[in-house]
Amino acid sequence: MIIDEEVFAVIIAIAIVTSALGVSLSVLPRQGEPFEAIGLLNEKGLIGDYPSVLPANSTLRLNIYVYNHNGKAELFMIKTFIVERGILPSNTTWLNTTPVDTLLVSLPDQGNSTLPFEAKLSVPPGQYAFVAELWRLEPTNSSFIYTGRWVHLYFNVTAPLG
Repeated sequence: MIIDEEVFAVIIAIAIVTSALGVSLSVLPRQGEPFEAIGLLNEKGLIGDYPSVLPANSTLRLNIYVYNHNGKAELFMIKTFIVERGILPSNTTWLNTTPVDTLLVSLPDQGNSTLPFEAKLSVPPGQYAFVAELWRLEPTNSSFIYTGRWVHLYFNVTAPLG
């Protein structure tokens, strides 16, 4: 069977386009969707085994993990809070109260950092939440914007020891 010239030309064109597409997909880097992440680690920098009961006037010790996958270097601010249980931010609304501490970290694309955090629990006995909110510097107006990412840990504060 002899192939017509037009059919042969179409087959060659399909082969060239398919080859070019295959080469371009294998050579070009895959960026994916940009995102940032925040995580909560215990005092030893591990997931789990978080403090759940602490005496008043003791120190809460945790680590905060931050990851950047935005395709460029970013400056992040982490606002930390100790609030009554049930007072939490959402992915659109941040806490409207004074933070216990504010941490800054600059990360390259695909960079991460684990930041130690300590706070003296100068609160009466009760149920509380530790909250860490992630904010990112917006270079167009030189201000930090809330990313909608946050973590929390519930814990109970008991009467002071002694």
